[in-house]
Amino acid sequence: MLDSILSTETSSLQKVLPFSQSSSSSTHWVWNSKTFVMGILNTSPDSFSAPGITDLELAAEAGLRMESDGVDMIDIGAVTRRPGAAEDLSTAEEIEKLVPLIRLLRERGCKVPISVDVFKSAVAEAVIEAGADVINDVGMGVRDPTMIPMAAKLGVPIIFMHTRGSPMDMHTFTSYKNDDVVSGVIEELHEVTERALRAGIPRWNIIIDPGIGFAKTAEQNMEILRNLEHFHCKDSPLFGYPILLACSKKKFIGTVTGVDEASQRGPGSMAATAACISVGIDIIRVHDIPENIQVAKFADSFWRVKTGTL
Repeated sequence: MLDSILSTETSSLQKVLPFSQSSSSSTHWVWNSKTFVMGILNTSPDSFSAPGITDLELAAEAGLRMESDGVDMIDIGAVTRRPGAAEDLSTAEEIEKLVPLIRLLRERGCKVPISVDVFKSAVAEAVIEAGADVINDVGMGVRDPTMIPMAAKLGVPIIFMHTRGSPMDMHTFTSYKNDDVVSGVIEELHEVTERALRAGIPRWNIIIDPGIGFAKTAEQNMEILRNLEHFHCKDSPLFGYPILLACSKKKFIGTVTGVDEASQRGPGSMAATAACISVGIDIIRVHDIPENIQVAKFADSFWRVKTGTL
């Protein structure tokens, strides 16, 4: 009898991501129930894909439109992270751009979780206090060593995106031990997750991102995509951590497809979305929301979720 109860309870256990902000309509995400779509809301005028929305009202409208289109999370950035770019905002200036937008979105009734691209702990603290839910650490806990303690203090989910150096010099850090970019990225992400756990960040609050396009060549980006199963297989030191992939409109997609203009790389990006879902990626970070939601729904029904609708 006890064995039967234990078996039933164990089989019903689910890995979830809890959100602490009361303004979010969903208190948690259930992993492996679907592919979650993160929409990009860029407020930097120097974005690689298209000029960001610098007007506060227009940016808020864009965020609310994303929510209406069905996005699961809005990811806001105030500083361009494209390779070769100079990060030209001070901490105070970055906060001044991000905090009013987050507050306005919440005032206008935005209920979906909000994540924010940051690498400075002071910015992270300000945006979470303003109503954001998730820290998207594009510095992997390295560029600002106080980021991990801050995330532990705030008690919110954190995404660790693999990178090396800064946008200005990351192209000089593409050499990996034994020319094995997959093992190198896994090892470096494992190191940061172990530091996070030791600092008191719960395992369920950690998401990893292989950092496509950051300190990697086009060939290395493709090598990672071809070997994504190594990031979450049972033999991986990263086993159990949800994985976010951000391929949308990046240069390597143009290299593969022969499309130079970033704004025209939508079809290639959607192919990348489907490919990532086929190997169990948990979150996709994208520009074209309705199109990628359609791709995710169909790819989920094919590879992940048996809907019973056909």
